[in-house]
Amino acid sequence: MKTQQIYDTPQGQEILLQKYDEILSAWPLPLEKREINTSFGRAFVLAWGNPHNTPLVLLHGSMSNSSMWIGEAVEYAKHFRLYAIDIPGEPGHSDPVRLDLRSPEPGLWLDQVLNGLHISSTNLAGISMGGFFALRYASAFPEKIKKLVLLCPAGVTSQRLSFLWKAIKFIVLGMKGTEATTRLVFGNTNVPEETIAYTRLISSHFTPVLAIPNIPDKILTKVKTPTLLIAGDKDVLLDSKKTINRLTKLLTDFQPVLLPGIGHVIIDQSQRVITFLQE
Repeated sequence: MKTQQIYDTPQGQEILLQKYDEILSAWPLPLEKREINTSFGRAFVLAWGNPHNTPLVLLHGSMSNSSMWIGEAVEYAKHFRLYAIDIPGEPGHSDPVRLDLRSPEPGLWLDQVLNGLHISSTNLAGISMGGFFALRYASAFPEKIKKLVLLCPAGVTSQRLSFLWKAIKFIVLGMKGTEATTRLVFGNTNVPEETIAYTRLISSHFTPVLAIPNIPDKILTKVKTPTLLIAGDKDVLLDSKKTINRLTKLLTDFQPVLLPGIGHVIIDQSQRVITFLQE
């Protein structure tokens, strides 16, 4: 674990967090904001939905925060009690520390957060980097997971070198590079313009984690919970077919879904996820 300067300037940090709070103020349901102290720093959590419902924990992707779940917040809340957790070192309200992704730290961090929320058993969903954290947790604490949902998860296959080289080149181009990178990632997915604008804003003031390590076989085989994977066949960051092939070999209860024509951004899948979780 390392505390790092993840924003370009203090002013950039303020701009991003103010925008985050603006989005949260428009949440479509009553929203609770919690802070959980862990040995890895303070974790920020959003909670909504009926407290008596089965919990569903949500983990966002890189260069994002828990506001990304706003579009499907209402649909999920019809069935679950939701807890969306800001991953540390990302542009949210958790502390700006970067965990050692090659160590057990991601799983240990999440376990401490869930203990602080008094959650002993839960469904768990993660997208991209959030999928990496979800896999690390499910492998370390399989007895605490009911079902696992992975949306274009990182950490199963290496990121495409073609995208990394383009991203590095685009950094030099400043704002034009930010626009080009955003277009690459979103692909043909029909994303609201305000979401694209927020992503551009984050890109302008935030330094992301450029590479996420692959999780070793010996760790992935410890995932015993029923697992749903949803990925797009046009993902420019990760090879979805390789991801599916590897997890098919390593997981014992695995349902993959490959979406045609979809890139790295997976949205509007709440009904598919809910059906899986309620089976």
